[in-house]
Order: sequence, then structure tokens, then C-alpha cells
Amino acid sequence: MKLIFMGMLACGTLLSCKNNEKKPADAATQTEKPGSMQQHESSHLNASMVDNKKDFICGMPTSAGISDTMHYKGKVYGFCSPECKADFEKEPEKYLAENK
Repeated sequence: MKLIFMGMLACGTLLSCKNNEKKPADAATQTEKPGSMQQHESSHLNASMVDNKKDFICGMPTSAGISDTMHYKGKVYGFCSPECKADFEKEPEKYLAENK
């Protein structure tokens, strides 16, 4: 009888242990800073979502791929890399005037 009780107790203990494996957070529950674009989101960006046909800095077509975006004066501009975006941020009016 004691042996059966000890066996059941051992099984109960082993089966009741919680699995500490963390599940990936649901996309709806993830939070990000407003206005920021993460690198992993780049696969969801396409040329139809931005107001420019070419990267202002290097001239690469936005249809070839967009790595980062920037909101400026109510429009969304796409860039092939964070470096091109950083250059545009320094003098946006200059690049907009050059590309009219």
C-alpha cells in the first residue's frame, strides 16, 4: 500500500511540474515606440506604401526593397538602409527639392 501511495505521489509530482518554456509573444501584445520601424518589419514594406519611387540618397528604387521609413510633413518615405534614412534626416528639404 505504501509503495502504491509513493508511486502515485511521485507521478503526481512529476506531472504537476510546470513547463517553464516561454512562448513567443503574440504580435498584438508586442509594444514598440511610436513612429519606430524595426528591422524585422522590413519584409512587410513595399513601394506602394511610400511616397517616393527612389531612395533619395543612393537612388535605389523602392520597389527593390525598403529597409526603413520616415514620416515627414504628412508623407511616408522609404529608404534602402538606415544609413540612407540618417542622411535624409539631416537635410530633408534639400533632398526633396532635388527630387521634384
